[in-house]
Amino acid sequence: MSKILELIPGLGEEATVTRFAELTGKTKSAISDHKNKGLLKQGDSFIQWLHSYMAHLSDMAGGRGGDKQEQLTEARIADLETKAGLNRLAYHEKLENLVPVEIASASLVDWAGYTNREIVGSFDQLIHEVEHKHGITVDPEVREKIVGSAINRIREYAEKLGSSLTGGG
Repeated sequence: MSKILELIPGLGEEATVTRFAELTGKTKSAISDHKNKGLLKQGDSFIQWLHSYMAHLSDMAGGRGGDKQEQLTEARIADLETKAGLNRLAYHEKLENLVPVEIASASLVDWAGYTNREIVGSFDQLIHEVEHKHGITVDPEVREKIVGSAINRIREYAEKLGSSLTGGG
């Protein structure tokens, strides 16, 4: 078959993904995948790509294809990564570096409440000092508009963050 292919003009030229996809009737994406996996090498001719591609198809048909082996390899790697992650988790648990989600969530909400009280207290003290020093009165609606909206945003953000830690519960 090699001799027949060599008679077709242009097959000795350097192969491109686009033209090889057209030649084989496959998508450019599929051909790019084969190229990225090393099945089709940059700089090879169309004939060389055809031989590599046909050998791959033959292997696949004979049950010797790399897809099953690749899947098995990927599964083994994922398993090893999972085990390594669990080992790191156990290590940090022994060091007592971990905080349960419920405690972290409650701590965030408590912190936001404390922050809110401090902001309100400081702002009220500032208003009192300004009123006393300059003999003016700050409208309570202005105070609420400024401080109240900031306090609500802090509270809502803390609740949202705490809820996201506990999975929405």
